[in-house]
Amino acid sequence: MSEKNKYKPGGDHYEKLKAKLFNEKEFNTLIIGGEPKTEKQQELEVIVTSITDKTLSSDERDEFYKIIKQKNGKEAVLEAFGKTKDPDKKALLMASLWEINFDMTSEFLFLVGVVCNEEFNVALEAFTVIENIEGGIAPADLEKARNSVSKKIKEQPETVQLLEDLLSFLDNSGH
Repeated sequence: MSEKNKYKPGGDHYEKLKAKLFNEKEFNTLIIGGEPKTEKQQELEVIVTSITDKTLSSDERDEFYKIIKQKNGKEAVLEAFGKTKDPDKKALLMASLWEINFDMTSEFLFLVGVVCNEEFNVALEAFTVIENIEGGIAPADLEKARNSVSKKIKEQPETVQLLEDLLSFLDNSGH
């Protein structure tokens, strides 16, 4: 079996990983609040979490990206991003949003907040997502973004150059 097909749904490695992670005798999942997740939601959550594995090859990660795209997993990626504390994993999750080419227009202000408040590598990936937004951004949201970025620049964070680049992008974008 090629490395490329190793984690495809229905593939042997994929099924073994799924069987291991969803083995109720080995793992307990406690869901607090809300409706319990379906097996498909849990499966997607495992796949999304898997893209943060630094030992994955780029082909393996690309296969996971395809699965996430097919399953419309944008919300699962954003949920994992919100739960993750590790900045390296956050950067990988943020990168997946533009690698998968999700429409992130409606998350524009959230992404600006990430650029303003996260560590450099995470902020850089969020900026890349913003640069790849193809939909139109509401003028009021652009103004809010400019204000947030300008305010953050005055604090002189480690990411000041990136923030200045974002402000320039916002001022010069056709959005």
